[in-house]
Amino acid sequence: MATRAVLTPFSAEFPSSNFPALTLVNARPVLAYDASTQETAYWTLVVPQGLTGTLSVVLSLIGNAAGTNSTYWEVAVEAVTSADATDLDSTTSFATVNTGNVAMPTTQGHMVQLSVTLTNDDSMAAADYLRISIARDADNGSDNFAADAYLLAAEFRDGAEVVAVSVSGAADSLSRTAGMTQNDPSTVMFWVRRDTATAFGCLHVVVNAGVTAYEGIYTNTAGTGLRLENQGGGADGSSTLTAGTWYHVARVRNGTNRTLYLDGVSEVTLSGANAFTTNIEAISGNGIVAFPGYMSAFKSWNAALTADEVLQEMRSVRPMRFADLVSRSPLFRHTEVQDYNGTGWTLSGTGLTDDGPPVSWGVAPIIGSWVQPSAAPATAFQPNAF
Repeated sequence: MATRAVLTPFSAEFPSSNFPALTLVNARPVLAYDASTQETAYWTLVVPQGLTGTLSVVLSLIGNAAGTNSTYWEVAVEAVTSADATDLDSTTSFATVNTGNVAMPTTQGHMVQLSVTLTNDDSMAAADYLRISIARDADNGSDNFAADAYLLAAEFRDGAEVVAVSVSGAADSLSRTAGMTQNDPSTVMFWVRRDTATAFGCLHVVVNAGVTAYEGIYTNTAGTGLRLENQGGGADGSSTLTAGTWYHVARVRNGTNRTLYLDGVSEVTLSGANAFTTNIEAISGNGIVAFPGYMSAFKSWNAALTADEVLQEMRSVRPMRFADLVSRSPLFRHTEVQDYNGTGWTLSGTGLTDDGPPVSWGVAPIIGSWVQPSAAPATAFQPNAF
């Protein structure tokens, strides 16, 4: 699963009545939901690209008293697509509420989390205008906690997982003939896990129309290290890839110079002219010896990234640089090999899916910000109603 947004108390929006008080508890901003009246707050954002799987909102809560009784919560969403017939001047269109309850901690000030699955998600899609409503239904019979409940923050998440795809069978490969990475200038990168040793296993290659020129990343003759190769020759790296261990691999070409990075560190360089127009781009195989392992988080650019950019991109499935971006293929699983920036891959063979590398999806947007006041207010903040 992946965090798509963090909803903070200071970024909340409020109705004209029955809203939680915005206040500080031990210098921490919270929304104080009443124990006897249903109160509601809203957050506005745009549905992020690449949303997938089960959607949920996770509430982080503390109580204004000790006890084992429960609080009852309602989370609803309103998703508006461009050209929808919804009149935003005068109406709202929230989907049916999603509900959940949680027992509050027995010690005052201890935190508990409640995950509410967005079964009713208003058919939200990427780029929709989105509002999320969070309410405590204190009138509900399942809410018997006789004190305010403080919302510290809420997380909007989806079901995306960092997983890996194997196309290591003799006839397996991922390839495409449109939307490809060109060979100069260019950068390609991905995470890789070697399972066995196979000489000259192909990790990534771009080939011209006549198959007379190519540029690729392969295993070496021992099958335990990496090799940069083009039509005019090749060069081996010095490191050994331990079987079952994840590594980040990047290849940068700038003119006649190529650099292969392993875990963000320069591994080997190769020089030589070999300019051509890409006709086929492939991951593992495509008529060549397949790489015996798994790959994940493929990204490429028609630009030569700097060493600092390679290091930054290594730490995130989501691209940090969007200029000149050609491809971003998380490779969710072997049945989902789409490219979120262009043309997807065609899977030849069967393929496999396994747990992915130790990398995050990237920084989730923090919805709203605030400045620490010099002193705690004497009373609760009074937000502007609208």
